[in-house]
Amino acid sequence: MKLKHLLFISLATFIFVSCNKKASQSANFDYGKVENSVYSNSFFKFDIQLPEEWEILTQEQNQNLMQEESKEKNLQAEEKSINLLTALKNADETNEDEFFTNLSVIAEKLDTSDRVENGTDYLMHTRKALDDTGIKREYPDKATSLEKINGVEFATMRVNTTEPGLNFMQKFYTAIINDYALTFITTYNNDAQQVELNNILKTLKFK
Repeated sequence: MKLKHLLFISLATFIFVSCNKKASQSANFDYGKVENSVYSNSFFKFDIQLPEEWEILTQEQNQNLMQEESKEKNLQAEEKSINLLTALKNADETNEDEFFTNLSVIAEKLDTSDRVENGTDYLMHTRKALDDTGIKREYPDKATSLEKINGVEFATMRVNTTEPGLNFMQKFYTAIINDYALTFITTYNNDAQQVELNNILKTLKFK
């Protein structure tokens, strides 16, 4: 796996908007599971179909990635934010320079001090946190927008990272569910990759 680029993208992606250093997860929290290329989660009550040929990180790999990026940024991310899913296309170990499309699902525990009431609030905090990192980014839209996926409303935000050496685009989809900010993040660098990710998101179903 092209861990160098994946770590770079994760550092540019994971957002921790709360000032709290620790927030315990809910008692019935579920990290989810993948069976027959379908990721399902009983806590957030959704499932999503993933392409059979894509590589899906295990939970151990997900948490190791979170820990690595926490060390890089001197954060305590693993205590508040959970990387539920990382799915990668063409994660070929033989080519470290090739960009690969990916989908991440992040859950962040919220509390009263977060001052987040909806997905739009969360993404506004996210944008401020992104701007504070010093990584070069552009926002094609002046504000967030609302989109429905199979009847569920998400606040959305597009972000283009223009850091020298690796340029990519992302779209964030956030909804507040069970006192968590549940965020789907698509990462791509051309229109064809974006269309493929959009088709995956169309399979998202909440029970």
